[in-house]
Amino acid sequence: MIALADVAQSAPLDDVAAAEHYAVFGQLLLPFEGIFVGEPALVGATASDLVARYEADGFDYRGYDSADHLSAELGYVQFLSAKGRKERAGEFVGAHLGRWLVALCVPLARHGGRFAPRADELMRWIYDDVAAGAPRAYETAAAWSALDSAGRAAPDLDARETDLRAIVDYLLTPSRSGLFVSAADLRHIARRAGVPVGMGARAQLLRQLLEQAASFERAPAVFADLDVLFGEVDAAYADYAARFTRCDANDWRARLARTRALCARIGEEAR
Repeated sequence: MIALADVAQSAPLDDVAAAEHYAVFGQLLLPFEGIFVGEPALVGATASDLVARYEADGFDYRGYDSADHLSAELGYVQFLSAKGRKERAGEFVGAHLGRWLVALCVPLARHGGRFAPRADELMRWIYDDVAAGAPRAYETAAAWSALDSAGRAAPDLDARETDLRAIVDYLLTPSRSGLFVSAADLRHIARRAGVPVGMGARAQLLRQLLEQAASFERAPAVFADLDVLFGEVDAAYADYAARFTRCDANDWRARLARTRALCARIGEEAR
């Protein structure tokens, strides 16, 4: 499993693979638990719970980008598995990695290319092997509905304080919206809808997309294309849940359904 643990961390050797590695993990995806679960305490190297776990078990995480990076979490699971600590590995998957891996693997698989097969490999290893090897520990830790607190609810479109920034923040926070929207997704939608956008980070791109869509009277087209994206992601969640029985994508699908309804209303009101 060395290749799996290193997939998001080490640059491949040949130029073509290196370019695709950057496109996927440098531009398409941000493989950090904090990005996906939306908990500020888990963003970057200040992920205190992760650091405490690693240090308690003797796992050296300092060579990774951060404690909550995908490669660090996979390396930790591999480390525990090699030591025969199946219960500890299963508990970690339920408490951390299992909560967000499916939401990362969906865009990884949708991207295609040589990294797409890694999505299935990761899902099989984590949900079929690690979680199945320690079912009691995994099931004890797997529930995470508490993340869906009032502060993470969908924006109230009837509230005066709900502005464009609130909608952008919501759509780009996976634990709220139910999916990871990449810069590539946003540029694709902009091209299909005939809306000009510039360069920049995801928040800047999405803001430009929505503002320009309103200016060019293309908002219905933009929200229709967003709905196509939502449908593809929901189908991917359903497929993973069907093939990997310990992957419970229901939480992600429920959040996504809420987002889909919100955007459908915005698109309808823009007509």
